Amino acid sequence: MRRRIYSDRTLYFETKKVRIDGMSSEESEREISAGEFNELASSPLKGTTPIRKTRHTFTYLGQLFEIDIYPEWQNTAVMETELSSREKQVDMPAFIEIIREVTGNKSYSNAGMARAFPPEE
Repeated sequence: MRRRIYSDRTLYFETKKVRIDGMSSEESEREISAGEFNELASSPLKGTTPIRKTRHTFTYLGQLFEIDIYPEWQNTAVMETELSSREKQVDMPAFIEIIREVTGNKSYSNAGMARAFPPEE
């Protein structure tokens, strides 16, 4: 589930991700009501806790990047981009310092973080 807050409205979504392999996934999303969001949020899967994050987005050389900031970390964030094909190369912004590549590391997936949040290095 995701809540997106805009200046003039708040939208709620149920998001389902199916992992295809270590680097790729297929995602589907449907808009839901605030009531449905609150109902789903009040009953997380056993052994998990909801993930809280603030997402910032920007475009660089035509690619959309998403940076997620988590309250559990003071100096670390997760950045991702979606590519149109496996052959496409990421044009990494020069102004971003990559500390560690975590693509395919299940500890940094939403499901992994809901079970046990990785400690900040």
